[in-house]
Amino acid sequence: SIFRGAIPLIAAACGLMATPASAQQITGSEYFFNTDPGIGNGTPLAIGGAADSVNFSASITVPPLSPGYHMLYARTRDNNGQWSLQHARRFFVKPQLVAAEYYFDTDPGTGNGFSIPVPSAYDTTSFGYTVNTPAGMSVGAHTLYVRVKDNQGIWSLHGRQRFFIKDQVIAAEYFFDTDPGVGNGTSLPVTAAYDTTSFSQQIPVGSLSPGVHMLYVRTKNGSGSWGLAAGRKITVTNAVAAAEYFFDLDPGPGNGYALSVPGAADSLNFTTGITIPPLTEGWHNLYIRTRDVNGRWSLYQRDSIDVLPFSCLPPAITTAGSPASCFGNEDGNATVSLAGGTGPFGFLWTGPGSFVSNQQNITGLKAGIYYLTVTATGGCTVSDTVIISSPDSIILNLATNSPVCQGDSLLLDVSSNFDTSATTAYLWQGPSGYSASVQHAVINVAPLSYSGIFKVYISTGANCTDSASVPIVVQQNIIYYADFDGDGYGNTNESLISCTGAPAGYVITDGDCADSNAAIHPNHAEICNGIDDDCDNAIDEGLSFVTYYADADNDGFGDPGVSQSLCSGNPGGHVTNNTDCNDNDSLSHPGQIWYTDADGDGYGSGSSSVQCQRPLNGYLDFELNTTSGDCNDNNAAIHPLSSSISFTSGSFGSSLVSPQLGSQYTLFQFEASYTDSNNQLPPAFYPRVLLDYEGNGNFNDLNDRTIIMSEADVENVSTQL
Repeated sequence: SIFRGAIPLIAAACGLMATPASAQQITGSEYFFNTDPGIGNGTPLAIGGAADSVNFSASITVPPLSPGYHMLYARTRDNNGQWSLQHARRFFVKPQLVAAEYYFDTDPGTGNGFSIPVPSAYDTTSFGYTVNTPAGMSVGAHTLYVRVKDNQGIWSLHGRQRFFIKDQVIAAEYFFDTDPGVGNGTSLPVTAAYDTTSFSQQIPVGSLSPGVHMLYVRTKNGSGSWGLAAGRKITVTNAVAAAEYFFDLDPGPGNGYALSVPGAADSLNFTTGITIPPLTEGWHNLYIRTRDVNGRWSLYQRDSIDVLPFSCLPPAITTAGSPASCFGNEDGNATVSLAGGTGPFGFLWTGPGSFVSNQQNITGLKAGIYYLTVTATGGCTVSDTVIISSPDSIILNLATNSPVCQGDSLLLDVSSNFDTSATTAYLWQGPSGYSASVQHAVINVAPLSYSGIFKVYISTGANCTDSASVPIVVQQNIIYYADFDGDGYGNTNESLISCTGAPAGYVITDGDCADSNAAIHPNHAEICNGIDDDCDNAIDEGLSFVTYYADADNDGFGDPGVSQSLCSGNPGGHVTNNTDCNDNDSLSHPGQIWYTDADGDGYGSGSSSVQCQRPLNGYLDFELNTTSGDCNDNNAAIHPLSSSISFTSGSFGSSLVSPQLGSQYTLFQFEASYTDSNNQLPPAFYPRVLLDYEGNGNFNDLNDRTIIMSEADVENVSTQL
């Protein structure tokens, strides 16, 4: 794979490019991609000078190429104009990277991790990014995953890094050679409690004899456990008292060129100029060694120098750098001052992120190492490096007691690696306009509106800033009611408040008017039982009620004076009407037909009435022999079944005898008798008997007869027709 912007290229006569015969020199070079444009039509490469072989490095700009495999070709030209065969290198152009994300332990799905800003779109990218572990991550082993997305929307496989969350370090100690026992070493100050800590501390070794020793350091965590001791071999030497240098051949210890030493010390770091004796042009070895206060010489250190022709004299250079104001800022600068040398001079600065500049002094720099090459007229060069530093990156650690209940205290805490600075300032901001310029914020009564994202801002003494966010949950207090009968409705008079859900035996809905009976609650259907089943202070409401009337005589008609309204059905002995006029008499009820029998002979006159109460002289049909046919309802002796007529002396008027209405007989007997005070026979004028066959009271019908009684009839006291 390659960078889309440029391809680092190292060319050598025996490597990338073909070499003409030794009598010829390489004077030119060119390259091209994929398709040969023809000899001499490629893109030129500067080779630095004609030679029979060349070794140089160059960055080749890649034109806009489609993602995929491509071929890079390069060839050289000799001083006779002959071109070599091309040398090929296959490479791959990847889609540009446009996004990145990370997550811990469990994959939330592509695109759902924590976003990482990508500085710019390239097919590969390298940049620094500080990943904060989430607040409250458990102590132990965890895995950090990182993946990237290209401009075609495709996510890469993740890269991963295992890490370990340790308990906080609260103390440290060191000892030499022999362990005095945990807690008995020499204490090292730990400025703040962290799971890891990094600090610099000068440790005196004056009590140690010259020679090799072991330095051990160990730490103690918040649980009081000491870690294993980490060892480092050190060498205690005598102070350096003198130094000398020489070129190429060793003249023997003490016989080199003396170097002025600022003062005796066990280590020295100093800059000094040295006098170079007459040396031939070309490369030479420079050796330097030191001598301690006991007269012992060290082994030498070696470096190579190039003695150039006198016609090109490089300048003496002095470089300086100013740090970036804050971590990640690009406001550092580097300067170089020149003394002597053959000018004019060329400048080449290179640094982080493909930084290149030809200015003498450069500005707008981010932290890193910058390399300077100053080229004097004639081609000789001198180089130096400038380190642009910056303050440490701000590391924020947030802690809260979220989630909390509504109205409880909410704690917001933040710490950083700048806490020891008196000029460090913090600002908390959150929902509903919350703001507090403190490091450790306490909200004594947390309202519901504080649920959301709280953000803390830090400003260091150098005006470097950063921020971090933490989600806060304020849980609503809810009243729960005791539900002893388990019907889902609680007792209004027995409750408690909780923000973490219903306690065992409690529910959120109250209104149960009988919490010892699961069949009674506000959502229960009202049933006909004389009980308030749905706790609305009403009994059997909404049900269908029917008024039932007592039917004591069981005639199907009720007594209007004795009733009850029920939803449970007929209780027995009752009916739904109230029309009975006499509930003690089953024969008296509405719609009853009463037949008139005024003379009480058991035969009706044919007249009737329909009414409830029994009328005077009124009878039911089953109480009479017949309901009609009595031709004389005022004489009980006269009726359809009468068989004799009695005459009283002196009264021989006409009398009526008739058979039962509708009788099939036309022959019947009747007896006519009379008596007087003397028991005498009837007079010569006998009475007549009129026979009304149909019994309709009309004596002139076809079948009617008139019987004139004779003496024989009277004598026989009977007659037959």
